[in-house]
Amino acid sequence: MRKMKKWILAAGTALLCIAQALPVAAAPEKEEAEQQQEQITEVKQQKEETEESLEDLTRSLQELEKKKQAAENEIDTLDGQLVTTLAAVESLEQQIREKEEDLEETGEALESAEADRTRQYQDMQDRIRYIYEQGSSAGWLVFLLEEGDLSELLNRAEYTRQMYAFDRECLEEYADTVSRVQKLEEQQKEEMSSLQAMKNEQREQQKFLEQKLKEKKEDSSGYEEQMKEADQKARDYQKLIEEYNQQIRRYEEAQRAAAANAAAANAAAAAVPGRTAADVQEAKEAFASILEENWTEEEQKTEDFAKGKELIEYALQFVGNPYVWGGNSLTEGTDCSGFIHLIYEHFDYSVDRQSAALRDDGKAVSYAEARPGDIICYSGHVALYMGGGTIVHAANENAGITVGSASFAPILSVRRIIGS
Repeated sequence: MRKMKKWILAAGTALLCIAQALPVAAAPEKEEAEQQQEQITEVKQQKEETEESLEDLTRSLQELEKKKQAAENEIDTLDGQLVTTLAAVESLEQQIREKEEDLEETGEALESAEADRTRQYQDMQDRIRYIYEQGSSAGWLVFLLEEGDLSELLNRAEYTRQMYAFDRECLEEYADTVSRVQKLEEQQKEEMSSLQAMKNEQREQQKFLEQKLKEKKEDSSGYEEQMKEADQKARDYQKLIEEYNQQIRRYEEAQRAAAANAAAANAAAAAVPGRTAADVQEAKEAFASILEENWTEEEQKTEDFAKGKELIEYALQFVGNPYVWGGNSLTEGTDCSGFIHLIYEHFDYSVDRQSAALRDDGKAVSYAEARPGDIICYSGHVALYMGGGTIVHAANENAGITVGSASFAPILSVRRIIGS
């Protein structure tokens, strides 16, 4: 067992040496190019999404401009209606003041007419009373005996009749005057009531228009604020798009530089001493020791754990086989993500073929919770976790498929496929 631990430690040390010598930890130039291409694709996708967001924002700005213009047009219309309403209110108030003056005059005229009618009626009563007293049968007889002139008597009787007719005519005229003034007063009161009702309606219209105008001004102000925010956001999007363009240019320049130096890089990588792949049986024995030291037999018997254990035992069969960038053969050669993909495919699990995409497969677990079969994700590299801080992976062109230390490079995430 001590021999197995030394073997694993030696494998990890050799792998770390290779990682320090190569441009990207545990990744050959081809994988670095693959990573650069993934970065370019990712940035271009982000740029396209930002451009779509900018187009949506532009359409929103146009819609806000239309709404703001419609609100301003309505404000102008409401302003005109409010001015008309205020003028109508002022006109009605003037008419009401004039009608109040008319009513006051009519009231005075009615009081005067009623007083005249009362006075005339009283005078007529006094005259009738006098005539009655003087015109009784005794009174007429005395007049005839004293005067003895029948013609004078007739004249007096005619005068009395005329006086009766005059009084009646005056009384009827006064009564008619009072009636006309009363009718005028009632008409004026009705007109006053109508004017007051019209004024109240115009006041209500004024309140409605003022409230509506306030709301539309708030709407217009709100649209303007939204437009300012959207305009600022559009400038931010444009700035972000330019930053994406610069990133794409930098990545493409790096990609061209990497392609131009590919031959020299491959030669330099080949000059670095690599580690000969361990014997498959030795690797399996090392894995058995890892299981024994880190998990109980009961834990190893659980369904998901057993599947992960079986997956690692299958993967260890290919230790020592070559690394081929873009390859898809566990015997003829494959790269780090191809190795993961092919191993899982053998057990009918579907995982991504690209190392960056594998960071989103399954579910995330912490490194402390990692168990055999979990995927360890690095920057531009992936591996299968064996346990005990050990991985099996397609390392690079020098080491091929090998076993090494999981901490050879910073771990970005751990993804669990089995039991996710």
